[in-house]
Amino acid sequence: MKRLVFLWLGLGILLWSCAPASDSPSFSQMLSEFSPSSGSAKEETVSESFEEVRGVWISYLEFNQLFSANPDEEAFRLEAEEMVTSCKENKINTILLQFRAFGDSLAPSAYFPSMYPLSYDPAEIFVEAVKEAGLRIEAWINPMRCLTVEEMDAQTGSDALTVLYQTQPDAFFTFDQRVYLDPGCEASVDLILKGIGEIVENYSVDGIHIDDYFYPSSLPFSADSRSYLAYKERGGSLSQDAWRKENLNCLVEKISLLLKEKNPSLSFGVSPRGVLSASVDELYADVAFWARSGYLSYLTPQIYFGFEHQTAPFDVTLDDWMALSKESGVPIYVGLAVYKADTWDSYAGTGEAEWMENEDLLSRQLTCLREAGAQGCFLFRYDSLFSPNNSERQKAAVERLFSLF
Repeated sequence: MKRLVFLWLGLGILLWSCAPASDSPSFSQMLSEFSPSSGSAKEETVSESFEEVRGVWISYLEFNQLFSANPDEEAFRLEAEEMVTSCKENKINTILLQFRAFGDSLAPSAYFPSMYPLSYDPAEIFVEAVKEAGLRIEAWINPMRCLTVEEMDAQTGSDALTVLYQTQPDAFFTFDQRVYLDPGCEASVDLILKGIGEIVENYSVDGIHIDDYFYPSSLPFSADSRSYLAYKERGGSLSQDAWRKENLNCLVEKISLLLKEKNPSLSFGVSPRGVLSASVDELYADVAFWARSGYLSYLTPQIYFGFEHQTAPFDVTLDDWMALSKESGVPIYVGLAVYKADTWDSYAGTGEAEWMENEDLLSRQLTCLREAGAQGCFLFRYDSLFSPNNSERQKAAVERLFSLF
């Protein structure tokens, strides 16, 4: 893999403004542009049909388990190919690969410390396996959350995150013994953008995917008061609540602009909490504004609820997202909680036994989201689909789901 120099001169003022972006093409539209006859890795065909997006998250948890056995490069390559084959055989056409979970990096990086001490690049191998299989792959990152305070204090590398942490502590805030990049600080935003640029320049990914970790829930105002007071000293007039929300609005817009500058065919999706209002009320992430402003290619709400959930039934919750989709034109690919199959849902109130009592819950949810007009689904997560250690009832639920693909 040839490492490219990350160029910022073309972005200039465009990246650092917060003007509304133009509408993004839908994910399905981008999939329709893929041609089986093309020789480009970016243009390989996905599955026999691009009409429905069927994706799976592959997280650091899968890799932690895999690398605990210390696989060499060839063993990892075989494992990656087997994982991709399992997805393709079950008509999954999109993989969300976690490149960055805690301010660390699955791939070699100038900006973030490595997740694993390896002599080879697991991200490159995995992306190659996905492309050879003719599937799509997006780099899944968490932009703000970093390692614990203890882990960050122990870092000694020369990557940009470690250097920034050691030399500019105001670029971070801490909460519950964990470090976060502060989106109210320009240096932190710059690092997040450079890290994304590094990924899309060095790997043939088809987009960037961000999950639901933004500002942590119940973050006290004292946590990021330094950067807020600096904002006030520059003449800012927003409340700290509104300022946090605006910080994320600008961050998401800058990511959108960056991807459009790098390659307009790249998709940009966010996977927020399942209840539409929860992201903005609890995490300051105004995903509805992002959709209406044209920043996003798609939304993947994590509707990890059953139909009998006491406060957020699946179908009722889905209706809110479909209304936003109709208003904004941004397609919805529903996140489904495969991991809940054959478990008690302690947060579901009177519906806590639903996942235990119904093997067809996931398949009914797929039918429901299709009838509602959602354009696909993402499944959390790979091991919940394919681990041989899953219960027989969970395996049966997954088989019912796959039978509808």
